[in-house]
Amino acid sequence: MYDPLYADEDPDLEPQVLDVEQGLKQVREWIELGTQLQARSPELALEFYRFTPAFLKTKNIYQIREWAREAIHILDICKSADSAAIAYLQSSPRMHRFFPITGFRGWKAVGLTMARQSGDLASTYFALWPDGLDSLYQSDVTKILELVALITVRSPEEALEFYRSAPQALADLNPNVRKPLLQTALKISSNKPERVAASFHGIVTALRPLSNPAQERVMALEPAIGELSIEACSAYFGSVGTVLSQISEDFLGHWIDEGLSLAAEDTHKGIEYFSLKANEAHEQILKWKEAVRLEDTRHVLSIFAHALTGKEMCLKSTDDREPDAGPPTRHYSEADGHTIFLPPCFAEEQTRQENFRLYKVAVAHHAGYVEFGTFDAGLPAIRSFLASFPQRDLAADIFFILEDGRIDRKLKQEYAGLSKDIDLALSGAMSRRPFPHGDPLSEALEVLLRLSVGLLDAAEVSPEIARELCFMKEAVADFYEGDRHVTDTLTKTAEIYQALCKLVPADGYRSLSPLPYWERPDLDLDSAGGFPSTDTDEVVAADEKLSGMGLPLSPEELEKLLEKLKDLPFQKNLGGGSNSQGLYLRGSDIEAGDSATDPSEGDPENRDRPVNIDAPRTVKQLGPFYYDEWDYLQGAYRKRWCCLREEQVPALAPGLFEEIYDRYGALIQKVRRQFQQIRPEILETVSRVDPGDEIDFPSMIQSVVDRKAGCDPSEKIFSRKERKIRRISTLLLIDMSASTSENVPVTDTSRGAYSPADHAGPLQSRKRIIDIEIESLVVMTEALEALDDEYAIFGFSGRGRHRVDFYAIKDFSDPYSEDLKRRIGGIVPKQGTRMGPAIRHATEKLRMVESDHRLMILLSDGFPQDTDYGEDTMSKEYGLHDTRMALVEARKAGIRPFCLTVDQAGNDYLRKMCDPTSYLVIQDIHSLPEVLPKVVESLMM
Repeated sequence: MYDPLYADEDPDLEPQVLDVEQGLKQVREWIELGTQLQARSPELALEFYRFTPAFLKTKNIYQIREWAREAIHILDICKSADSAAIAYLQSSPRMHRFFPITGFRGWKAVGLTMARQSGDLASTYFALWPDGLDSLYQSDVTKILELVALITVRSPEEALEFYRSAPQALADLNPNVRKPLLQTALKISSNKPERVAASFHGIVTALRPLSNPAQERVMALEPAIGELSIEACSAYFGSVGTVLSQISEDFLGHWIDEGLSLAAEDTHKGIEYFSLKANEAHEQILKWKEAVRLEDTRHVLSIFAHALTGKEMCLKSTDDREPDAGPPTRHYSEADGHTIFLPPCFAEEQTRQENFRLYKVAVAHHAGYVEFGTFDAGLPAIRSFLASFPQRDLAADIFFILEDGRIDRKLKQEYAGLSKDIDLALSGAMSRRPFPHGDPLSEALEVLLRLSVGLLDAAEVSPEIARELCFMKEAVADFYEGDRHVTDTLTKTAEIYQALCKLVPADGYRSLSPLPYWERPDLDLDSAGGFPSTDTDEVVAADEKLSGMGLPLSPEELEKLLEKLKDLPFQKNLGGGSNSQGLYLRGSDIEAGDSATDPSEGDPENRDRPVNIDAPRTVKQLGPFYYDEWDYLQGAYRKRWCCLREEQVPALAPGLFEEIYDRYGALIQKVRRQFQQIRPEILETVSRVDPGDEIDFPSMIQSVVDRKAGCDPSEKIFSRKERKIRRISTLLLIDMSASTSENVPVTDTSRGAYSPADHAGPLQSRKRIIDIEIESLVVMTEALEALDDEYAIFGFSGRGRHRVDFYAIKDFSDPYSEDLKRRIGGIVPKQGTRMGPAIRHATEKLRMVESDHRLMILLSDGFPQDTDYGEDTMSKEYGLHDTRMALVEARKAGIRPFCLTVDQAGNDYLRKMCDPTSYLVIQDIHSLPEVLPKVVESLMM
């Protein structure tokens, strides 16, 4: 049927220009074609004339003959009725606009196949524009048509129904999963037409309830199962919804790995597993349901580590280690005393509380290296000492078994609140750890490990190492009594090495796996001889004969080695000791995370310290404002849940803005030029006018059609350019949470890293997040000034739902001034990151602005997190859902939000909060010339 869309003129399409003689020739041929069609079907000829202007929007006048011939061909196939040919003429112009030539041919081929079987079905097919079709990529529609063609061979009716429903079903899903979904549906159906629709809709049904990231995860993990069997793949999509209703998508890969392991033994077992018919499948669900992720607990654990060591500690996942960082079963932590590598998740225990306990014990254990002198002793000296042994890896394993035991004993002595947790964690780890048999050295080391934690069952020990067992029992009997130091551990290492090195097998030593949470610094023993210390060099330059494999040291060599140990440059342990009062942290203390100090906001030296929000305020406040908060668990808003107050950032650090401008002057000028180039067009083409600047060819054709049909033709066959001014209003929303005081790597250090606390600007490879935000803000401010449109700058922070702070840096009505520059210099880290109410308040600010385009750009360092952002303080899901809903509310208000983050893990959670085109993860200020113009330009579209 006729679609008014075709009658609307597209100002972006230029009409084809023909000279008078050639144009008249084509018009004459066009009339002749209509006459031929009229001989076959008057109604067909009428539709041919009627839809010619729409056809000429994408095709030229020379292609009209082919268009008419295609209609006649359909008429020949469907001899009983001409409705299919009419529907083709009506719909093909729109399809030409939507499809490239290959896609259009696929659409037409399916219609011709249907026409050979039923004219009515072909008519319905050609006239159909399925819901959701224009929301899909052309490649997706092309793939759908391939599936429709496959079904048509068997059942045109079923094919038509699939064509009607598939586009909308696909459009409802994450765009990134559409292509693999269609490929998987074809694979599951195994080119059997009767199975295509069921396979497709089965996958859609499984994915539709899931979040966008979860949909991607489900599809990304499918190929491994698909290689197993088609039946297993089909069972996977039938059960994945049930699985993800109980475990996080982050653990889905672990659940699948167990099924693949079963399938490697027996394919039938794998199919039963993915069908949830096997007990193992439910056991794995229960296991991963109680798992705890490092990402969800990193903030709490960082506070805990800081409390134990008295300094900032960097917590990283073992997945973030460099590929060549050493065997993952042996080395975890960097030997810098500031970095702790932890497993990305723990799922060994029965409950989330017990799995979190493993993280707490792991952090405490590594903090013990700092507090109880392991790092104070000097890692280069330890490294050199261990490298002096013929079997250096064996010596290192013995040392760390003994040192790990010493650290845990000290923790239990000093911190009463950790004693029970450590015992429970050790007991659980040992119960899950298999006792090795068959290799005397591995068994002997396992005995030493269990003796060091007091959990050895002598019945498990083989008689072959009875002598070593007696020796090690005697060696460690009183070792952990008294105030032992790392030097004592090294001395004991040499003693036990003498007894065990003769057990090294002929094929070499294989390192013992430590407990999951006993972190071991990577000492890089192969390069241990390079430290410029005279005494150390003497140790490293041991006699070449010590390099014999498996040979013990002679008494003289051992005495020499231990004598050198006394002279190594060890530092005294300045950490905790027997006089320490200990530290007992309650769960509420950890969760609160209140480590804020009370510095003066105007003191540059205190810029890297969170500000105490309870300090006396000297700036006038506005509010309070009350905002709802979305509770995704209840599926409803919590009314007036958050209290927000607005205050102005004090004008501080007057020279900061100018220093950043001087440092990045060339960069700012480049961005300004790019912004000036993307100003929206102010000339708009208006069609169907009289008079005008040039002929509007489709309007002229329509005028000819009207005249031939006996209607009164319109004389408005011209177009002209009219000036239209479009106003743009931009609000920059800056994260000022305490976490912005953390350091992050800087990608490009060639120009130096700027620190407001150090105006000298020394070269360095790390920079505080707040500094990157301030630098980015200066660049963005200067660039927005180049657009000559109104903009505003606000910051946000807070502490709980009763205290959300909204900081005014520049309102829309404020001029670009020296006060603005000083207020940018007054931006400092504050407290929590409660994004939802801040976005809602910014939305209200933009609502009051009259503008053609209202943009909100959020610049943050991480995901939304606050002390009471949801019932479960260990989960970030509540905050993500509330922020997502706040962004949805902004879009409904006609505002276009965009999120920029410097958090390199931002992709993981931003995909839950934003659609794929409204967020970006940036490295640092050096990426802004490419980032900012594209962001603003995309928001203006």
